[in-house]
Amino acid sequence: MTPASPLRTGTRATVLRNIIFDWSGTLVDDLPAVWQATNHVFQQAGVPVLTLDQFRAEFTLPFQGFYQRYTPHIPLPRLEEWFHGRFRELQGEVVELPHARRFLELCRGVGCRTFLLSTIHRDHYAAQSSKNGFDRFMDRSYIEAWNKKEWIHRVLQENDLKPEETLFIGDMEHDIETAHHAGVFSCAVLTGYTQLDQLRASKPHLIVENLGELYLLLEGNGFEFPPKASYQSEVSPPPAAGALRPNEADPVLRDPPKTKRPLAMDKITVCDLEVHYRVGVPDAERRAPQRLLISLDLYRDLQAAADSDALESTTNYFAVTERLKAFGEGREWRLIEALAGDIVRMVQEEFRIPRITVTIKKFIIPEARYVAVTLTRGVAD
Repeated sequence: MTPASPLRTGTRATVLRNIIFDWSGTLVDDLPAVWQATNHVFQQAGVPVLTLDQFRAEFTLPFQGFYQRYTPHIPLPRLEEWFHGRFRELQGEVVELPHARRFLELCRGVGCRTFLLSTIHRDHYAAQSSKNGFDRFMDRSYIEAWNKKEWIHRVLQENDLKPEETLFIGDMEHDIETAHHAGVFSCAVLTGYTQLDQLRASKPHLIVENLGELYLLLEGNGFEFPPKASYQSEVSPPPAAGALRPNEADPVLRDPPKTKRPLAMDKITVCDLEVHYRVGVPDAERRAPQRLLISLDLYRDLQAAADSDALESTTNYFAVTERLKAFGEGREWRLIEALAGDIVRMVQEEFRIPRITVTIKKFIIPEARYVAVTLTRGVAD
């Protein structure tokens, strides 16, 4: 977990009875598909495409403002036509996020009411929810909510939700601002579109790596929020309704210390994949590709795949290996440490792996069987 800002003591935790979820980046991983569809729009509009990191840093909600910055010369209906046309072709790449199903099952098991508040297009929601079945966990779904701050009071009023008993979970600044606007608790997850520094600036009450961490906190504390057993300080109630965000003096919940209970983290292993890359400190060594063996341990929750026997519920290791076999084309590295770092970043970004171990074996010293470098990056299990 990541530090937010200091707390003011003296208030009591409340038992959560309602949770409002964002969809994209919170329950499902559609970031790669949305990024590709957005770049398709940019190509059609004659605008330079964005890298994934650039997209995560620049994309905002409501999305009309994002497109106004980049494609002000194109009417919004035309942009939507281009985007949705391409996104429909990429629907198969959208998968449920690790821990999402288990967290929804926990909410259902303890009788916590659950709601969806999302900008997702109704056709895309129908396609994705028919595959993962998450709609069955929702008491009510509010979709195509382009400006969530204009919708959240409707969610509270139509379902008789008390703000002090309600938590909104999302992955973007707009989600956190919406929670502050309505006076409900907010939790930011790092599994989606917005990076840590941006989320921290929006001052959520809690920041977690994923829903697995939040699962452990709430389950272990009887669904009290904030989960006081995990904190050294108490917190204040959520901000008053109508405030766009807390004032600088208003407290926000500090991230708790790491729990000692391990997250359920399964593993896919690729052992000794043979590739040929140009790597070596001397120029002569890099003149021709040399044989390397790459091993990967991909850590993620595999429960959904074990239950459904569906490829879309897991990581396609064939796609990973095909990507690695072509990864060295037109590239070279002096150090295998740098190569390992690039592989880690590529696999985590393109295949959304929360934790990865990469080992590269190099056969350069005749007296040694091999020389190897191992890197491990991501959320500890």
